[in-house]
Amino acid sequence: MFPVVHRDQMQVQNLNSFEGRDAEGRIVDYYTDLVIYKDGREICRGKTTVNDPLGCAGYRFHQSTFSPDGVGLKVRDVKTGAVVYAEAPVLQREAAAPSPRFVVRDAAGKTLFDDFLVVRPLDDRRTIALVPVPGVEKVLPVVLFTEAGGPWQMSIVHLADRTDPNDRDYQITIDEGGSASDGNLTFSFPELRGLPALIVQEIPGIDPVAYLQLERAADGTRILNVMNVARPEAPTSWLPLREGEPLVAGDYEYTFEGPREYTGMLVKRDPGSWLIWVATALMMAGLAVTFYMPRRRVWVKVGPERTQIAGIAERMAHLSPELARLLARARREAGGTRADGL
Repeated sequence: MFPVVHRDQMQVQNLNSFEGRDAEGRIVDYYTDLVIYKDGREICRGKTTVNDPLGCAGYRFHQSTFSPDGVGLKVRDVKTGAVVYAEAPVLQREAAAPSPRFVVRDAAGKTLFDDFLVVRPLDDRRTIALVPVPGVEKVLPVVLFTEAGGPWQMSIVHLADRTDPNDRDYQITIDEGGSASDGNLTFSFPELRGLPALIVQEIPGIDPVAYLQLERAADGTRILNVMNVARPEAPTSWLPLREGEPLVAGDYEYTFEGPREYTGMLVKRDPGSWLIWVATALMMAGLAVTFYMPRRRVWVKVGPERTQIAGIAERMAHLSPELARLLARARREAGGTRADGL
């Protein structure tokens, strides 16, 4: 925890955050284990969820957001050994990086390559990946593009071998879910997924911005791809960082320290809430009086020899018996003077 800088300072420690899923893998709940400190001393400990907040010292701690897409990134100066960057940015799924599945088969139908690609942005509509295919001497440039917000398409570019007079340049374009062949190889674009991604500034050795993508390899390991999009010729052009394995590029050492889970808390304290409860109670009492104790209107006309009483009320008020009792009482107190009810 941080040092206490003023009296009654409160601090919140996140012990762990969880993403609850059912047997089918659907998200059903988020919850977080919290410890609350006041003036450096622990005063509360418990679990908070979206609908079941943790109450402590007059405050209520609500779970408001959750993200499993944080990444711990550390950069160390190779010459001095000093850590110059240690942050955990939260990657975004709304603006996810496209990752197409690319399949290559030979003429006999044997699968030579089948994997999702991590692509490098060329502009806001085009991305590229250089794919080494077993059995093919050349690296295949694969371009993923979209036109004016339309569906994604894939282009496989073949550059002719200048030493082979029979070879030629060609380009094959495939829609998602489609396949095409160049006579020797068959290319397929079965599906497209999104990778959590983010543009990050001020990472040492990468200027002006770095483009981060988090992929999960076929063996389940996570790889943080750090790209220097503006300078493809730089040593930091593309850094595929595996968890816990430092990679030196230029003057810096880059380490992916692993995924980070983020939770967002909404803290509420309303010292005037008791006024709301009092007002609510008074309102309910007023409604009860209005509906269960109906109003009565009574007119009394007193004359020298005759007193008249009249009234009006709703049917459920039973006003007639009440007026009869009132007349009887008036008769007794008047000593026999006549009183009539109208």
